[in-house]
Amino acid sequence: MKNSRNIVKQKLLPRLSNLHIITLRWAKRLLITCIAITLMSMIFHWSAGICLAIIVGFLLIRSLIRLVFRMIITLIYILLILLIVSLILL
Repeated sequence: MKNSRNIVKQKLLPRLSNLHIITLRWAKRLLITCIAITLMSMIFHWSAGICLAIIVGFLLIRSLIRLVFRMIITLIYILLILLIVSLILL
């Protein structure tokens, strides 16, 4: 009985089960469009060099934050491995 209900739901509303995927895809497209329009307006009002400096600075800060988080995770893994080895040796 359960399987037949699921089959009927899938036939009647095939895209409803994937609604969150479709919504996220359209939200991402809308966000990219808004960012592109904002960048174009910045380029028209300011010089291109300032806009490129802002973009490069943002990307640099983002990559540095990712690097710091990866280093912290690596240090935690090393500490856990040392703790496990010391417990085994004791």
